[in-house]
Amino acid sequence: MRCRHGDLDVVNNGICRGKLLLRLSLLNKDVRRVSLLVQKKDSLIEYSPSTIKLLSDYSYRLSKIRRALMRFWAKHYVDNPRHLQRQCPCSCVLYKSVADCNDYVSFFKKLGIAYVDPLAFYIFLRSALLEANKVRCKDKKCANNLRSLLAFFLKEIEGSQLILLIRNSQGVLGDEVYKDVFRPKRITKLTPPDSNFKKLPIKSYDVEVFKIEIYNSRSSDRLYHVSLNLPYELKYLSNVLIENIGKRDLEVVMKQDALWDKICFLKDIFEAIVKSKNLAHGDNSLAEKVALFSAYRTLGVHKLMPFLLDKHIDEVFLDRPGTRIYIDHEEFGRCVSNITLRERDVERFINHVLIESKLPLNHLNPSLKWNLKMGDFIVRTSIDIPPLSYEGPSLDLRKIKHRVYTIVDLFFNNVLSREEAAFLVLHVMNRRNIIICGEPGAGKTTLMNALDLCTPKNWRKVYVEDVVESLDQRSQGRYQLRLYVEPFEVERKARKKSVEIIKLLHRTPDWICLGELQSKEHFKALFHAIAAGLRGIHTCHASSVFGLIRRLVLHYGIPKEDLSGIDLIIYMVKCYQGSRVLRRVAEVWAVGVAKSASTDLLDIPLSLVFKWDPERDAHYNVLNDVFRSPSILKLLELGNDYATLRREYEELKALFDSLALSPPQSIEHFAKVFDAFLQRLEKEGVYVI
Repeated sequence: MRCRHGDLDVVNNGICRGKLLLRLSLLNKDVRRVSLLVQKKDSLIEYSPSTIKLLSDYSYRLSKIRRALMRFWAKHYVDNPRHLQRQCPCSCVLYKSVADCNDYVSFFKKLGIAYVDPLAFYIFLRSALLEANKVRCKDKKCANNLRSLLAFFLKEIEGSQLILLIRNSQGVLGDEVYKDVFRPKRITKLTPPDSNFKKLPIKSYDVEVFKIEIYNSRSSDRLYHVSLNLPYELKYLSNVLIENIGKRDLEVVMKQDALWDKICFLKDIFEAIVKSKNLAHGDNSLAEKVALFSAYRTLGVHKLMPFLLDKHIDEVFLDRPGTRIYIDHEEFGRCVSNITLRERDVERFINHVLIESKLPLNHLNPSLKWNLKMGDFIVRTSIDIPPLSYEGPSLDLRKIKHRVYTIVDLFFNNVLSREEAAFLVLHVMNRRNIIICGEPGAGKTTLMNALDLCTPKNWRKVYVEDVVESLDQRSQGRYQLRLYVEPFEVERKARKKSVEIIKLLHRTPDWICLGELQSKEHFKALFHAIAAGLRGIHTCHASSVFGLIRRLVLHYGIPKEDLSGIDLIIYMVKCYQGSRVLRRVAEVWAVGVAKSASTDLLDIPLSLVFKWDPERDAHYNVLNDVFRSPSILKLLELGNDYATLRREYEELKALFDSLALSPPQSIEHFAKVFDAFLQRLEKEGVYVI
């Protein structure tokens, strides 16, 4: 306990005394076997068990009074808020006495008399009940309820050992009556602490109701410390709000599938209760925070919410219940948190995902993958349970849409060079087939979405995904058909990705996007579609471009002739530079022969066009002229004019240079700029939309 009003003094300082009694009352139970230590600047005061018994008994009775008051207000104000005001106006003595009781046990902004001066609270209750017995009210039922409430309060306080002891100290006034109560058992002198010893965070910031502090640690991983950025009284108030939520409201919550919808609904209910009873004393910001945290606690996700809400976190991991959560932070890399999830916490979160996804998670299907919508971003949720993860359920939560990157953002962050960006967008504009491969978390989907934004407005684009990661561009006037198939982890699928890929032939797309090709079935369907004339961009996992080619040819049996249908293969990497996480386009390969930079793998010619140098963190052109790339030669063979293609490429570089000086503020802004760019090229006869 810390005191902001000078040296800690529970005898002569009512604020210090009140804070001590409040903390004991927030435990919500009669505590006997605890030690009571009060630390002052130069000494440590230990109190006897008899003192603990007195304070604990009184504090527990106070908690019972608070709960009774909350039930009373919830019954008469939440269910029928105008009932008491109509039957028992504010001028009524009974109503005023109960309202005063509420103020006396309040602890927001200002500590009530019940904590600061227990004797004064007892005197008030006694006189209030005497006055209440004299009142004659038209509504006898209402009056009896109010009198009973006051009588209950007085009985509780009057029966406390603390008040009995104080009453026996007759003739003693003021703070002197508390000297016998707080008589120390032992006083130990302390050496003043070294003020420089305190460890300071290297970064701290707020995330809604949570405070985040990041510390250096002795290990390589930094500490990501989460704490509640609210007065400590919030926990008690949150419990009271949850206890008094109505059955009808809970029924409405249970009917909703989406976790975020449940959070928003409960937050509105709790906020209305807090504001209607002025529990936050007019502080609307505090009322909203209390309501939010109460909603998280009601749904059992309060331990995970700081990680899901923090925009600086890319991915969240839990290996098994009972261990601490660790994360990938965009600035500090891998960090371990101070939050431990118990089995019950994990089960609650999994249940929310199951309700929202309606996908199986059982012995036959021990893995689940689902996009959890959390406000304005999406969390890609991967869950494994026994017998697969035999130590207990594990979680992998990747935030895939808390920020959307354009191609300008990517070369501005050195994910790729300006020349690479122009080269890749040139192939997109001319409907070339592109595969993006790399390890998990390398940024494949981010690059795919950035390139997908660089398509003409009138194209019909079709997406087939088992986890929806594509961007909704329909607000920019684009035509999109987004198909969702069951994840690879589901044993018995009603909607297979391979089947839907083949069915694309009858949907007349100008451009297709296939997210995360995983199996032999998927790749066979892809090359079937390419052979039939479909074109687009796709992602898959691979340790290298050579590894991908070997897998396609040797393991999946894709004919070598079919691989010529792919124009570009982009390989991305994820690596660490100190604490920073780097995501880079490591290589861009064209399928075909280039005189200066060609490699033959399993009789399949590959030409390296761009490469990333990790030592200098720089991208460079392997070909002296990128227009010697086999993919460009294919375009020329299809009848495209060399000068026109070269003009398109140079115009793209100029566009990206201008956008780098004045970056687009949103996707909508970038889409408008790029659409205007394509329309200008069309008017000049350079490009046909």
